[in-house]
Amino acid sequence: MQLQSIKQLLWLVIACFFVSCEEGRFITSWVKASDTMYPYRKILVIAIVNDSLHPVRMQLEDRLTDGLNSYGYQAVSALRRYGPRGLSKMGEANMFLHLNDEEIDAVLTVVLVNNGRDSVLNAKRTKDFSSVYFYDRLWQYKDIAGAFSANEPASASFMWEVLFFELPTLEPRCNLRTNSFGPKALFSITEGIPENIIKHLANEKIIKHI
Repeated sequence: MQLQSIKQLLWLVIACFFVSCEEGRFITSWVKASDTMYPYRKILVIAIVNDSLHPVRMQLEDRLTDGLNSYGYQAVSALRRYGPRGLSKMGEANMFLHLNDEEIDAVLTVVLVNNGRDSVLNAKRTKDFSSVYFYDRLWQYKDIAGAFSANEPASASFMWEVLFFELPTLEPRCNLRTNSFGPKALFSITEGIPENIIKHLANEKIIKHI
């Protein structure tokens, strides 16, 4: 009887391990087909989260810029360069002009999406993954970024979404999403997110060592 209990406990631990891994796994949602790589040099990294997750934003942007810099790019953290709300205060047109003046070639956004808000805003969401679709989605992020608190209901559902696009043309290159996860898994899943993003971008030939 004791041996049977040990076996059941062992299988439970193994099952929990695989469920945890599956929850935070990235899925490549869309990649723009291209035979040539745009010569990116300077990449702006923006993590979009609720204000309550400011330390998470800082950690994500710092680790992503470190990862991109290790490939030879000049990566810039939006938080450290412009402050918490510096970019949002500029407006769309002024932001585009300002980033072009700073010679930003590409932008990498990482967003904690509240799936409940996302489904309400995008009940009839198109699936053509056009440039227009991603441009509209980019400006939706402020409305679907996941609020998070210690009192978050267990039924709440989130995912991390990544959008990489070329700034001069506003052409999207890659969209990544994790599987959905609950609030209790947020911090454990987020721990490995930056390295996974860099790995996926390299595998999809969006970035390379330069």
